[in-house]
Amino acid sequence: MYLILGILIALSCNEPTSIGLNILDDDVLQIDVTDQVDITARPVLQDSVQVYPISGCYARAPQQHPIQYYITHRTHSQFGPMSSQIYSEFVPSSVVSEPFDDVIVDSVRLRIMYDAPLWGDTLTEQHYLVHTIQEALSEENYYSNQNIMISPDPIAELRFAPRPKTNTLLISNRVSPPDTSMIPPSIQFEVDKRIGEMILSMDTTVLKDDSLFLEVFNGILIRAEEGSNAALSFDLKDINSVLSIYYTRADTAFGVFNLRSGFTKKTFATIDHDYSNSEIGGFIGDEAYGDNYIVADAFVGVETEFTIQVPDLDSNVIIHQASLELTSMQFETDPLRKDPSRLLLYELDDEGKQQLISTAVSLGNDCFISTEYFGRSRIQVSNGQKNFVYQLNITKEIQQQLKHKKALKLILSSENNLTEAAPFMAYGVKHDLFPVRLNISYTKY
Repeated sequence: MYLILGILIALSCNEPTSIGLNILDDDVLQIDVTDQVDITARPVLQDSVQVYPISGCYARAPQQHPIQYYITHRTHSQFGPMSSQIYSEFVPSSVVSEPFDDVIVDSVRLRIMYDAPLWGDTLTEQHYLVHTIQEALSEENYYSNQNIMISPDPIAELRFAPRPKTNTLLISNRVSPPDTSMIPPSIQFEVDKRIGEMILSMDTTVLKDDSLFLEVFNGILIRAEEGSNAALSFDLKDINSVLSIYYTRADTAFGVFNLRSGFTKKTFATIDHDYSNSEIGGFIGDEAYGDNYIVADAFVGVETEFTIQVPDLDSNVIIHQASLELTSMQFETDPLRKDPSRLLLYELDDEGKQQLISTAVSLGNDCFISTEYFGRSRIQVSNGQKNFVYQLNITKEIQQQLKHKKALKLILSSENNLTEAAPFMAYGVKHDLFPVRLNISYTKY
């Protein structure tokens, strides 16, 4: 492990009264290299995060991340299997003017709209199942590792090739003339008709009252079968995401009764990781693993804990900037690898609480304390190998560590919410070519 010490030599000005007296000149920055720094890293399991209701900020407050509504069931060579599934309440959005005593349900269809972020293997067939939720979603808060009771048998199933940028033909009940309407990119399920029959058999007072309705129909779960390696994002709050019941009355009049999730109803994603048989599974908490590899799995998975002890510097020192530098590993043949991942760095206090202090890419989001905490990334080519190098700003944390003589504990995590939410791996603290580096620039006076 290397500590880069930048010694800034102050220049004197000829005129003491001039503006800018004793301003430092970057051209005289001298860099010395020393290995007199104690830093360790180890993979740790991330705590669950709150997924409903979600914070408007990406920072945990504490332990809060917005989780995009992803569906996947991928298996990664290093990280093992991971799945993400969506739970959502649906309530009637159609006007109920009279009972549905004399109707025949022709078909029931669920349509959910694609959202922008996606990653992974989008070229292979995906296999999705829909279940009914078998308990009321009555809790105020839901977390990423929560288990919720669902029906043992699915009410819908779909095998499809992802087309997240292609408009979709609307599948409706209209026969003559056939419906040729096109809607924005979506997927559409053929749902068991018994669901429609159960809903339309409800009393009109139940259909008109969301709270009464949700006591009977708790909502749906949408999940992926193993091997669905694309992580696809869907917007169940979109007005075109709808559960439609197509019916015919005795007088042969066709009709449709719609249910939507809406912005006031619960929708969230939960995440399951299984590291038991993965390459990393046997190294959780092992500092020897951190000597070689730095990891940050997406979607509330494994992250890396750093402990940094900087040697005492002369008391006549002003720290100007400090950054933790990581070099990502190359996975050009891995369809589940996507660089650059968006990295988040948290400080861990004595009580185990985390506070966001740095991110490798600026989000332009005023939820963060100040833009000075943002780091940056660059491309580095060495011996023909291209890697992304991330520099995470920890200036204030190093300043505080030197002041209080305390070890600095940091948590490196991968962003859960965006297109770059893919597993991240970097070279470890003792790698021969690309070790983790702690860069510090300071003035000695």
